Amino acid sequence: MVGFRLDLNLEFVFGSVNRRNISQDFEGGRISVVFGEVTVDLTGAASKLAEVVIQADAVFGSVNLRVPSTWDVDVRGSGVFGGYVNQTHRPAVPGTRCVVRGGAVFGGVTVSN
Repeated sequence: MVGFRLDLNLEFVFGSVNRRNISQDFEGGRISVVFGEVTVDLTGAASKLAEVVIQADAVFGSVNLRVPSTWDVDVRGSGVFGGYVNQTHRPAVPGTRCVVRGGAVFGGVTVSN
């Protein structure tokens, strides 16, 4: 996609990784894992955008995504023999809106803050 910037672009097969992103101009990203585990900590990140989108997919694996407590999170993913879970707490004063979408097949995606 021309003009589209990804601050987060992780693809892992048969592996695992822990990443931390503290970008103060976070614009979204993509996480894909097959037979592995990816943990991403965005709690130190911020965005100048009103809404960021993160595509998170897991097949026989898991994605654990931690977002800032000021972000208003909307999880739009679904699981097939797996789970797509929003464990965040709504902020008293919403800041950036974060849409997490994708799918989990025999795996799971968990979003927390």
